[in-house]
Amino acid sequence: MIEFKNVWYSYDSHEANKAEGGKETKGASKTQADWGNAPDSPWALEDISFAVQKGEFIGIAGHTGSGKSTLVQHMNGLLVPTRGQVLVDGVDIANRQAAADARRHVGLVFQYPEHQLFAASVYEDVAFGPRNMGMPENEMDSIVREALELVDLDFEALRDVSPFELSGGQQRRVALAGVLAMRPSTLILDEPAAGLDPAARRELLALVRRLHTELNATIVLISHNMDDLAQLCDRILVLNKGRVHAFGEPARVFMDSAAMKNIGLGVPSAQRLANLLKEQGLFLPVPSSGLFTPESLVETLVKAYKEGI
Repeated sequence: MIEFKNVWYSYDSHEANKAEGGKETKGASKTQADWGNAPDSPWALEDISFAVQKGEFIGIAGHTGSGKSTLVQHMNGLLVPTRGQVLVDGVDIANRQAAADARRHVGLVFQYPEHQLFAASVYEDVAFGPRNMGMPENEMDSIVREALELVDLDFEALRDVSPFELSGGQQRRVALAGVLAMRPSTLILDEPAAGLDPAARRELLALVRRLHTELNATIVLISHNMDDLAQLCDRILVLNKGRVHAFGEPARVFMDSAAMKNIGLGVPSAQRLANLLKEQGLFLPVPSSGLFTPESLVETLVKAYKEGI
């Protein structure tokens, strides 16, 4: 559904062109930071190739500066590759019209989306995107109602309320509803739970899971939380210094905990504890999934205890 073909991207085309020509660049003699691109690196993304299939739940991980947000802004044409191609449903979205068409199907929710709320009422904020897309005005009530219901907000109770009078969690749901109102088949979320209290965070991630399962939406989720990625995602893309470090099922990606540590990332907490126990000499059979969850680790430890291991 979304395919990256040898994508390179630079925020500074002049420096990138110099680097491509083999000449000295502003950052060529400097050592990059341990994680992420150095501030003077000409390339934010380097030779990225992968594909997201319809209906998948894809996670994206990487240290700050590794290129995660830059990457997802290519998925609906907000950014255009300096080199390479991004295809949505087989169409290169490098030109404006193709990118505009892609944005009808690929919705992007930035980190702290509530900062983008602006209208006098919840209704007007949620209706803004659909109106810009030319959706019929006589259907707007049902469009807004449906979007608010998807994020568990009451249409009648909130339609005329200012979004700035709502709690932080409710504001984030309104912002998400504004994207869902455009009825995208793919939803990209950049750290959607950032800054929320634990209860609101759990509720929001449960909502994202439900959107995936009930609507069969394709989900792309950026997160620093390895537990969330392991539990939610079909596959995980790990970025390091603008390049693909790993891409595959969670068990495969988290198999090498030392490699993840070397790029500033960890592994899910249950797997991390299992690894520590193994280092202390406790034999733990590998679960069928290849990756321990809190539940499977507890079950394994209880069994080991009963068997006197």
